Amino acid sequence: MTQKDYVALAAALATVRPNYGEHTTKESWRIERKWEDCCRVVGDVLAADNPRFDRVRFVQACMA
Repeated sequence: MTQKDYVALAAALATVRPNYGEHTTKESWRIERKWEDCCRVVGDVLAADNPRFDRVRFVQACMA
């Protein structure tokens, strides 16, 4: 994969981010936390494929 692919993937994940602002329920908090975990796991997979991949930067881009 190329940097362009990583950027596109992070942007796609960012568009489906659940955003509850102030968490009104424990369930909304859990949903947002699961989404963040998903971004981290995707980052781990991409990092395993490419040693130069910046996992922290990817996850931050997902959360933007």
